Amino acid sequence: MIARHADPEEVRRFPVFCRPGGAGAKDLAKSPPAKRNSGSPGARVQVTNGFYRGLEWPVGPQRLVIGRGSEAEFCLCEPTLSRRHAEIGFDGPVLFVRDLGSMNGIFVNGVRCDRTELGEGDMLRIGELELRVLEPAMQGEG
Repeated sequence: MIARHADPEEVRRFPVFCRPGGAGAKDLAKSPPAKRNSGSPGARVQVTNGFYRGLEWPVGPQRLVIGRGSEAEFCLCEPTLSRRHAEIGFDGPVLFVRDLGSMNGIFVNGVRCDRTELGEGDMLRIGELELRVLEPAMQGEG
């Protein structure tokens, strides 16, 4: 089951695929949020428009490719995405996004870019999808 999707019936018609071994939407429900002070980077990305609205997935230490091709770690059935549209991940403690030579490009807060740093609340547009960058929730101290 895909985490945080409103209608399971629609998911069967328009699937989201996460490559085995890649951190994707399916992993969100299984893994607890990262602690900010744990030393390991972590963030979440949430789709804010269209069919996939509300879908979230974690971005951890490994970089993820977003696209419509089966080789992407986060594959969406979205015709405005290139097969390998963008890469999102961490470079040390800094979250970034990089265009992988896509036809439609990537936009961060309305500005087209090839590679840029991302922060909490930034809006990312890839193809027709709009995504919001969210920081991971902090775990309570035990």
